[in-house]
Amino acid sequence: MHKISDIVGQNDALKSLRGAISSANTAHAYLFVGPHGVGKKTTAMAWARALLCLNQGKGETTDACGVCTTCQKINKNNYPDLHIVAPETGKNQTLKQIGVDTTRDLINKLSFKPYVSSRTVAIIKEAEKMTAGAANAFLKTLEEPPGDSVVMLVSENYNALLPTIISRCQTIRFRPAPYETIVQYLTNNHGMEQKQARARAAISRGSLGTAIRETGDELLGLRNQIISMIEKPDKLASIKIHTIAKAMDKSKDKTETDRFLSVFQELLRDLLIIKTTGMYDNLINMDITDQIGEIAERHSERKLLNGFTLAGDLIETRRTWNINPLLVVSLLLQEFNV
Repeated sequence: MHKISDIVGQNDALKSLRGAISSANTAHAYLFVGPHGVGKKTTAMAWARALLCLNQGKGETTDACGVCTTCQKINKNNYPDLHIVAPETGKNQTLKQIGVDTTRDLINKLSFKPYVSSRTVAIIKEAEKMTAGAANAFLKTLEEPPGDSVVMLVSENYNALLPTIISRCQTIRFRPAPYETIVQYLTNNHGMEQKQARARAAISRGSLGTAIRETGDELLGLRNQIISMIEKPDKLASIKIHTIAKAMDKSKDKTETDRFLSVFQELLRDLLIIKTTGMYDNLINMDITDQIGEIAERHSERKLLNGFTLAGDLIETRRTWNINPLLVVSLLLQEFNV
């Protein structure tokens, strides 16, 4: 069970939430917005526990106690005053959405007085996936919220939400965690050696969730593959291209190509910074600065810029079209005469 005190790298967001509890000035609706994996959902659950905790208000604490019956029931997903909504796949749809029926059911639950606590709390995960009908149905609840309820909408995509939804919520922004903060957390809490922790932190893009999960090692594997292909172009490059592209095409995880593009673009970004400024203090791949410095010397600024731009174009195209992985990798590496 995560408590507010367990959240890492989100001091500004936590300051606002703690202040709302300590001042007893909690708004009816909040929008937690920020990149993937930075702790929005974890914070929403931790703050829900704090809001509903039976020992809240006793002393100066602004956190859940973790031991009262309410905290224990929430930890077991068995508490009547906490409602959690998430996208799901319906019978006649392929995309996960939050439909109007689900939203109306939540509205109905919020209309009742709390069973145990002094308030009712609702968390809507991936709120940007509410259908237009669901979002419009929920507007009235946000306009005239029950006096004893708190609603938290969690979203990665601020621009995908209706402006009328945004305007009725207090926005709490979550930002990528600092590099050194993630390194320290991984070494102190997960027993990682400094080298591994720094590599995970570098590839995580400020997402503690990515750094912790096995996804971090997968991203490092992709980065190593990319580096091996652009570091020293050789006769074996075409074999490497086909091997990597074939693996991505066969992968059950269809987002692997998108991850490849993202890691490729970030690496090119670092190479461009070194090439154009000679500076090393604002890089993403902080753990391999010497290596990418050597790579930057082997390629022209124009070649790096063309590769970076092409990666961005392919990322945008992939949002609409399912481009063959072999084509994606081949197009990128053409820029490096591979």
